[in-house]
Amino acid sequence: MAPPTEPRSNHMRRHVDPDGRVYRSIRTGGRVYTYYDDENGAEHFEDHVTHHYEFLGDRLIIGKFCAIAKGIEFVMNGANHRMNSITTYPFNIMGGSWEAYAPKNSDLPYKGDTIVGNDVWIGQNVTVMPGVHIGDGAIIGANSVVA
Repeated sequence: MAPPTEPRSNHMRRHVDPDGRVYRSIRTGGRVYTYYDDENGAEHFEDHVTHHYEFLGDRLIIGKFCAIAKGIEFVMNGANHRMNSITTYPFNIMGGSWEAYAPKNSDLPYKGDTIVGNDVWIGQNVTVMPGVHIGDGAIIGANSVVA
């Protein structure tokens, strides 16, 4: 059986710059043969990396020879809420006088970079939480949450 063709699948190496960067702070290891498969168009891979804000500095690093199915969601550190307050609700993003109470980046829980090793198979509709390290050769079953 032949592999899917564009636009359903997208070998990420087509979009890698000399530094191994695919998109913003999404990186791959060297010469890449990793692909993302999505019947709605694989060119929108970055849309599946949520809460990824440059000012936090976290990265998504994807290894070589990975197969990533449709429905993936990589949740980055921007989704984390302050846990040592009266509430976890982010009042400061509502504007107005609440902005004066914005937490410093150092007050927010930071889980670090999210790393996918080499030769990893990620099934459909998987959610990968912030700071997770998925080892080489791992297989993540469909509809899983990796935390």
